[in-house]
Amino acid sequence: MDHVRHIIDSDKLLSLFDLPQALRARKVEVIILPTSDPIQEIARTSINDSCYGSLHKYANPDFIDLETGVWASTAVRKHAES
Repeated sequence: MDHVRHIIDSDKLLSLFDLPQALRARKVEVIILPTSDPIQEIARTSINDSCYGSLHKYANPDFIDLETGVWASTAVRKHAES
């Protein structure tokens, strides 16, 4: 059976998993195993729907108004001298 084992600092997993306090700030072993059921083809819209709002806990309402045009102004500043 194909598998992957990797020792990693648990703090790097906090963005993916809500780890219990006992596992934080220490080395953990991550084991990736295939499931016994083959993965069925998932419609792209269902993937987007399931991920929608996954980063909401990082949102800061004070900065929402400032987001408009940030990418464009940053690109102009970065490449203005090119």
